[in-house]
Amino acid sequence: MTTTKQITLHDILGAALVNETLGAKFYAAMAGNAEEEDVRDIFHKLAEEEKEHRHLFQTLIEQHKNGSENGTIPDNKSAYFKFLADSNIFATIIEAFKQRDQELSDIGPKDALSIGIQAEKDSILLYQELFSSTADDSVKEAISKLLEEEKIHLLELRQQLEDFQSN
Repeated sequence: MTTTKQITLHDILGAALVNETLGAKFYAAMAGNAEEEDVRDIFHKLAEEEKEHRHLFQTLIEQHKNGSENGTIPDNKSAYFKFLADSNIFATIIEAFKQRDQELSDIGPKDALSIGIQAEKDSILLYQELFSSTADDSVKEAISKLLEEEKIHLLELRQQLEDFQSN
């Protein structure tokens, strides 16, 4: 049986920060690649919103950097959090392209929208688990708002993909 390192609130907030940073980078690259104005617009909007989310997590990390406020996550959830953090689709895609000496510009709009959809689903899973695992009211409030925004992102991307496929 493997022992999982105890995960702290700070660890999860850090993983969320990485997620939002990579998301902003991915969406900005996709906005730069898109030839269709509506696809470019949604990726630009998402890149800007991911930057706002990154700022939110930077603020939360700063507020919760002290060990006494840095509650640990129950052992039964630590492995799941680690899995969610390690399976970040943005990191996976970016790394895969680096290994093949390819640029993100090689991703077509349909694939980019599909990647965005999966990334938003992954973010929702991570943030729902964070919400249910912390007792900190300030974190819960911030994550609750963020979850609503991520769900909107998911729906917007899905609608854009459907529109793109119907043309």
